Amino acid sequence: GDGLAIEDSDRLARQLTGVLRANPALTWVSYGDERGTFTGAYRTQDGVLRVNQSRIDASTGRTKLVEHNVLPSGVWQPHRTDDDSGYDPRKRPFYVKAKDARRLVWLPPYVFYDQGVPGITCADPVYDDRGTLRGVLTVDFDLNALSDFVAQLNVSPHSKTFVCTSDGLLLAHPNRRLIAHPGARGAGELPKLQDVDDPLAAAFAGHLASMTIPEPQKQRFEQF
Repeated sequence: GDGLAIEDSDRLARQLTGVLRANPALTWVSYGDERGTFTGAYRTQDGVLRVNQSRIDASTGRTKLVEHNVLPSGVWQPHRTDDDSGYDPRKRPFYVKAKDARRLVWLPPYVFYDQGVPGITCADPVYDDRGTLRGVLTVDFDLNALSDFVAQLNVSPHSKTFVCTSDGLLLAHPNRRLIAHPGARGAGELPKLQDVDDPLAAAFAGHLASMTIPEPQKQRFEQF
């Protein structure tokens, strides 16, 4: 959290937007705090940068949400508002897991709800000088960028590189179209190795199923 304006939502939002501009593989960056205040910036499916800000009214318990599109000029253009979105970052898995672990955590991969692309979330708790939790920072990575990376790898003439979890969930493949079914609003899913039309992936899936993964190593895999 060093250098981030976590007490000034507008300034923080501009900082987070800058992070997105500089890192095309990122889809979301956000900060939620112990008061339930949330500031995030994300990239829509058509490439628009959008700022998402919400605060919980202490007297009513309602969450006031405001979103702006960030134009290439840096100007904020109103997108939508909601007087009671119901969102509370403190109750979300990323916040709970980071708070409980008291360290950086990785959440299981999933298909981003609005963007319809596969991703993975990293969450990191932020503490004050006394060790009191202030909030949680998150970064969401687009796994299609990882597919682009492995597509460029050439280990040997007939090799193919892909990335999967210990239970065979596919995270990256040279053919990025295999990673998620098209569609947003939850209408996508990450495939298993055995679901992919690729003989090498299918062969590895069979090998993986017969492997006994040591428990500590398995736990590290499952932190994704």
